[in-house]
Amino acid sequence: MAKLFEGLVAVDKRLLPSAMGKENNTNGKAEDGDNNYVDFENANELNRELLESVNMSGRVYMTHSIVERVYVIRFTVGATLVEERHVITAWKVVQEHATVILSTKIFK
Repeated sequence: MAKLFEGLVAVDKRLLPSAMGKENNTNGKAEDGDNNYVDFENANELNRELLESVNMSGRVYMTHSIVERVYVIRFTVGATLVEERHVITAWKVVQEHATVILSTKIFK
């Protein structure tokens, strides 16, 4: 299931698969789609906002790690009852929230 989520993240130009961990964890970091976050603070702030927004939705729960000064979002999909449809639904939630957050940002 982690490979499925990793593949979904890899297709979206706004999100980068990052620091792939153990087989049941998938990490990602957000950007604006045009690689317009060159400093860690912009990337980290986007990731914090995305994680908070996704978690506040109550539809998906994700956590974070700091990997080489970069705030990455962690999604664990290794539970026994997790099905492909759960992973796809979680991905749609991430996309929805990323779209809203990135639409309000002005990148320099």
